[in-house]
Amino acid sequence: MGNKMIRADKKTRIIYLILILILVLLAVSLYVYWQSYYSRLTILAEQHPDQALMKIVSILKIFILINPIITLGFIIYFISLGTKTYKSNQFPPPGIKVIRDIRLTEGNKAKKYAIGLWLFAVALMIFAIVITVLLNNFISNIH
Repeated sequence: MGNKMIRADKKTRIIYLILILILVLLAVSLYVYWQSYYSRLTILAEQHPDQALMKIVSILKIFILINPIITLGFIIYFISLGTKTYKSNQFPPPGIKVIRDIRLTEGNKAKKYAIGLWLFAVALMIFAIVITVLLNNFISNIH
């Protein structure tokens, strides 16, 4: 085991920074929209509680649909990265571009990283299933 370093890829770093900037702007926009939506929902709840409840149920149904899809993407990525790491016996696996300089990990430690990635994927799967089931039960109890 040497102290090999994998150098950062500047193009990948720029892509990641742009992606993070877009996600932050999207989150801020969503927050601002949610604030105005929440105030309208509060007014509606005072006047027509049943309509407000149905709007909340609609939001929860959308979340129930979107949550597993997004989580599935992360699960596939972590399982794939874990498998590549385990097979190559090094982390990060060959062909992976990194956004900062990172020390190459080889041997048993790399295999432990792979197992950790798989366990994290399983934890995400359990999280998605539990959240989906709980929200479905909550919605079915409302009706």
